[in-house]
Amino acid sequence: MRYPSESRIGLFRNLSYSGAGSSLIIVLALLQVGVESTSLTVALYGACAAMPGFFILGGVYEAYILRGQKSYKHFRGDFSQELTSILGSLCGLALILSLVSVIFYLSEIAAFVFGGSVALSLIAYFVFEHHLAKSLGE
Repeated sequence: MRYPSESRIGLFRNLSYSGAGSSLIIVLALLQVGVESTSLTVALYGACAAMPGFFILGGVYEAYILRGQKSYKHFRGDFSQELTSILGSLCGLALILSLVSVIFYLSEIAAFVFGGSVALSLIAYFVFEHHLAKSLGE
């Protein structure tokens, strides 16, 4: 990302807090039904791992929003980009693992369908990004 804007950083902040909220919903749902199977235990661990990371990531974006345009140069730097990319990816993977585990508890076939759909969606996204970058000469 070359030129961030307040609205774009705000979007990333909101997505981070949404990930934390989704993780909390999974934990609360598991609290209602109890964790009596391996797949639900994995779901609980995944949600518990993702939640604080998403909150921290939201706080990082909030710090850039509060400091305004003078902080955007730092936001574009390697450290910030690597931190947010790694933390966001790890939290996203933990949340997806949690969702797959809950779905697996309900139906093994549905879990494989969901996992395959996630994989195909990621492939389609990266193909799109490659095509867009190529067409823009990047």
